[in-house]
Amino acid sequence: MSNIQSFQSVAKKEELIYEDLIILGDIYEDSIVDSNKLTVGGKTFKGSTQFSKYATINIHQGNLRCHEAKIALLDCGEIHATTVDIGTVSSGLVRAQDITIEHLKGDSSIYASSSIRIGKISGENNKLFINYKEVPILTSKITLIEDDIEELTIALGKVQENYSSLESEIASEITRLNEEIRNIQNSTKNAKITIKEEVKTKNTISFVIDDANTLTFETKQATYAPFYLSFSENTITLNS
Repeated sequence: MSNIQSFQSVAKKEELIYEDLIILGDIYEDSIVDSNKLTVGGKTFKGSTQFSKYATINIHQGNLRCHEAKIALLDCGEIHATTVDIGTVSSGLVRAQDITIEHLKGDSSIYASSSIRIGKISGENNKLFINYKEVPILTSKITLIEDDIEELTIALGKVQENYSSLESEIASEITRLNEEIRNIQNSTKNAKITIKEEVKTKNTISFVIDDANTLTFETKQATYAPFYLSFSENTITLNS
């Protein structure tokens, strides 16, 4: 028996909660959709909100929170995700760990922690940032990990002397979780921004190292190799 629920549209201020949801048409403003898997054949209107683990949307103007998103056209919408694949961005805001955009037009803000891959840029005034602190999924993940570490530290303090194997197991898990946080915090060191085709317009590329230090580059007409940071003693360089 299929768990897929299909609707022609989602009305203004309507709320839908289903495991697997297909919207054939549009999702109108001030509505909320909550699902594990979401497919939208039409458009999500500005003011609408979508929560989904996996989302496939034709035209997105709403506010999407998900794990993986595949969007044909982002048109003034907002996306918070882990992985995002977008055909065309006419304008909007994207915050994710890894972002792929085939065609970026103008006046968009793109924040990633690991990678931004763009086919071509035809507009200007786009801002491309590498900064994990601007990716809500990752900052929330750090908070949850820190809570786990605190609970494990309390548990470690209560372990009796004759439970050395349990003590070792807890200590090992605390070490693993701390390493997971460090990997997120150091993601800028391995991050890349790639623009495949020649850039002809003015756009800003920024790698945020810490709260006090950001390396920024302004594009002009040129073909660029991938942007990344290199580290040597007392020096950090933005390469392309």
